[in-house]
Amino acid sequence: MTKKDNLNFKEKIIRKKFKESLGYELNLENPKTFNEKLQWLKLYYHDPLMTKCADKYLVREYVKEIIGEEYLIPLLGVWDSPDEIDFDSLPNQFVLKVNWGCGQNIIVKDKTKLNIDEIKEKLKYWLEPFSNFYYYNYEWQYKNIKPKIICEKYMKQVNDQLYDYKLFCFNGKVKYIQVDLDRFTNHTRCIYDTNWKKQEFKTHSFYGLYLGDIKKPKNLDLMIELSNKLSLKFCHVRVDFYEIDNKLYFGELTFTHGNGMELFSISEYDYKWGNLLDLPKEKKVEYDYINLNDTIEKLCDLEKTAIIYKKYEKNFILFKNKYERLKSKSFSLFGFFDEEEYFTLIIFGIKIAFKKTRPDQTRPDQTRPDLINYICIDYIFFYNNTKYQKLQPMLQYKIAA
Repeated sequence: MTKKDNLNFKEKIIRKKFKESLGYELNLENPKTFNEKLQWLKLYYHDPLMTKCADKYLVREYVKEIIGEEYLIPLLGVWDSPDEIDFDSLPNQFVLKVNWGCGQNIIVKDKTKLNIDEIKEKLKYWLEPFSNFYYYNYEWQYKNIKPKIICEKYMKQVNDQLYDYKLFCFNGKVKYIQVDLDRFTNHTRCIYDTNWKKQEFKTHSFYGLYLGDIKKPKNLDLMIELSNKLSLKFCHVRVDFYEIDNKLYFGELTFTHGNGMELFSISEYDYKWGNLLDLPKEKKVEYDYINLNDTIEKLCDLEKTAIIYKKYEKNFILFKNKYERLKSKSFSLFGFFDEEEYFTLIIFGIKIAFKKTRPDQTRPDQTRPDLINYICIDYIFFYNNTKYQKLQPMLQYKIAA
């Protein structure tokens, strides 16, 4: 696959997902909306500093350099493998994270109830090459992060509520502030301007609009000042902060909010935010500057990746064969079939298949609701029918498997 072929391959997938998520065609030649411009940045602007700042471990160096380490959540440990973690040495409450993705967090409020073997298995899975968040939606900043596990101090506010302040910065200036509440129960959000005036719109159709009024943070001005400093080197970035006991703590830097596919509740704000984002005048694609050592490292990783891919391929072929057999059964109003891996129940002509799964074959992360929308079996058949049949086009396979 040539560089051009690879770029076309990613464009095709992104265009399809964009239309499915937002309902309009993606314009990469002359992007106007906020979401369109985020797709342009994903494909055509690859700044190595973005990779450092998307890394939940290395970004701490950047924060320390720009605004000072007093805003960092205390770090309790960092490891390359879950087998290196000494859980006995950790406090009763803590947070484990993998540094190269989104949602790869484990919040521990009571260590005595922790299933350590289950936690280790989940972390090992998140450290696999395919778990790099880049391969879900081509958010480039994650691609070259070297995976690590970090442990941070557990932070909470009054009544166990942690307000997540997300400051949207355009060309080094904060323009809007999104507040997320109850992220692990009844997730809602709302948006304020820099004068703390509540806005009429929100992003993401799945999360509800918080109808109440949120008290203005005591350190709002400082929060804005620090975010301006952290965002100065980027045309756009979202800076996350927490305010706990009147003290600010840095959360993360996010360059493609919601993968650039979050629907605005009022569509005109997709264009208004797009007008705030001035794209770089020149493209900067990684193929034009990647160094030899990085290339060699990627090639060395392919051996392990190929083994994992073969496992997914075998499972998918098995699933496809079973599915074809289920489709071929003759019509009947009622019936029950017990096959090697599936039970099939027919009620009033409707076939319902249940896969037989042993308890040790199921992990909670295999049913993550945020990944359900990205099943892409149709891509697999497309790539298998092309002349390339290379590994990278099949990386989307992992999600379908």
